[in-house]
Amino acid sequence: MKYSNISLALAILMANNKNKVAKAADCKKWYSTPCLGDTDIRYDRGYTNNIIEQNPNWSSLQGFWRTKDLSFDNDFKPMVPSVFSLVDTTKSRGIPYTRESFTSFYNFTFDGSRLIKSVANVFPPAPQDFCDNATADMQPDDLLAFPGGTCGETGYVSLGRYFFTSSHEKNGNLGLIGGSTTTLAFKGFFASDEGLSYTVGEDAVYTNEEFSFGGGTVATTTILTFTNKDKTKASSTYDNWNSAFGDTYFLIGSTRSSLEKLSEEEFIDSIQQEFDAQNVPAANRPAIPATCDGGVCPAEDDWCKHDPNCSVSPYQEPEAKLKGGVVGGIVAACAVVVIAASFAYYRWRLAKEEKRVRRVVAVKIAQKLDLSILTNEITAESIQREFKCIDTSGDGLLQKDEVKAFLMQGETVKSKRNLLDDGSEGHITEQEFETIFSILDVDGNGDLSFVEFVTFLNECKNELQKANADQA
Repeated sequence: MKYSNISLALAILMANNKNKVAKAADCKKWYSTPCLGDTDIRYDRGYTNNIIEQNPNWSSLQGFWRTKDLSFDNDFKPMVPSVFSLVDTTKSRGIPYTRESFTSFYNFTFDGSRLIKSVANVFPPAPQDFCDNATADMQPDDLLAFPGGTCGETGYVSLGRYFFTSSHEKNGNLGLIGGSTTTLAFKGFFASDEGLSYTVGEDAVYTNEEFSFGGGTVATTTILTFTNKDKTKASSTYDNWNSAFGDTYFLIGSTRSSLEKLSEEEFIDSIQQEFDAQNVPAANRPAIPATCDGGVCPAEDDWCKHDPNCSVSPYQEPEAKLKGGVVGGIVAACAVVVIAASFAYYRWRLAKEEKRVRRVVAVKIAQKLDLSILTNEITAESIQREFKCIDTSGDGLLQKDEVKAFLMQGETVKSKRNLLDDGSEGHITEQEFETIFSILDVDGNGDLSFVEFVTFLNECKNELQKANADQA
């Protein structure tokens, strides 16, 4: 391989691997581009998915709350009892219990990346005049009380649960994954990804929840505001919307609530007292704290469609690249290696060529000159005599033509190299002669002086002696 070919091969190899080297870096290394996760927490695998660690304001909501509620219909009049139908959704928007004023109990349980919000609405019995007058328009599937109860005598507990997780956005907000209810026609878990809850500053929480069932979509919005410094009291507004009868949402009702935070013991005692006060049938009283009996909680697969702790993030750290300066340094280092390797190879080839040339010239000199000067006492006259044999012009210098005539006398110039390549002495080619003369002509002036001639004889003394012995 020629010197130029080696340089070209190394240069191509370096160019082909430049991009591969640049892409192979770990973004956590000093020589690589910064990790995207250093400036964008969505890409930071080490950033917490714990919702309270992301947003400490949620800790104010955590725990047990008792609320006093006032409900209004879509005309903002006090909500009244209504017949409940298992088949007619126009009647299933209400229940046959007092809703104008009632008590609710909230339990906000944060567990790492998850939130479970449990809501128990305890409704008092319906007024007796409602029970007496509603029977006239009742259909066979209509109910004036839920199973186990009696209209006007027993109250009712509606238990709803809502399930949220933090997200791969890692922004401290919560996303709804679904909800459940114990109301007859709608009992069970309903998946939903159309819901969001987030804090507004340090003193408010906004929540939107949306579910599709019963022939339409129900959407709720809640704004809760803390009303004291210790955040043990709050007020909220709750609006309930429905699109069961078209594409447009219409208001079903609104609830205004005042909330008070309780200890767990106070919470359990208070809810049991309310059950008793409203004469809730034992069969209708849910377990406190609420459980997942009856399939009213999401399965783990439901959680893991959204929970960042068990789902794949769309925000993956891209493959890092080497810093520009490092890439430049590597390229420069590669260039130095290429140059050094090429130069070393060139020097090796040159030394090999010089050795071969000395052998070629030694063979020709042995054929044409008296080499006894190499074994006898060397004198200036003996060397001068041999020099003059070549200097046919007698000007004291060996011109290129004279050296060529001396070395190639009687030769037929070949177009391909064949001298010593296979261990034999053959013809000198034009290319070989040019190489030979450039080595002999030390000062590069186109002529060989006597000094250059003597220097060469001294440098190739061993080759001359060997060639002379071969001639003998």
